[in-house]
Amino acid sequence: HQQNHTPFSAEAWEQRKKTKVPPNKKDTRKLFVGGLPTDVTEEEFELFWRQFGEITDSVVMVDKESGRSRGFGFVTFKEEGTARAILQSYPDPNKYGSACVLMRDKPCEVKPA
Repeated sequence: HQQNHTPFSAEAWEQRKKTKVPPNKKDTRKLFVGGLPTDVTEEEFELFWRQFGEITDSVVMVDKESGRSRGFGFVTFKEEGTARAILQSYPDPNKYGSACVLMRDKPCEVKPA
């Protein structure tokens, strides 16, 4: 069964709606994260990314059948500079424009969403 809960308070949810970028514009604060451990939880994912800066949204894409991570997710930082710093600080030598960050000693691809 799917739980319909949000980790955000009502005030935070209102603030999140205010900072949302229109669908026709690219949100430069949002990053795609691929190669996640299949047993990663939403909480672990969010806590991991909070070490880099304040987050407005984070989600791990989950398989509806198994309830396990599909191996990727998205994180949106409050400040565009935080996302840019991650991409610049951990460049992936094999993929231009992507970063490589270790989560639980597993290399994860990070790139603009």
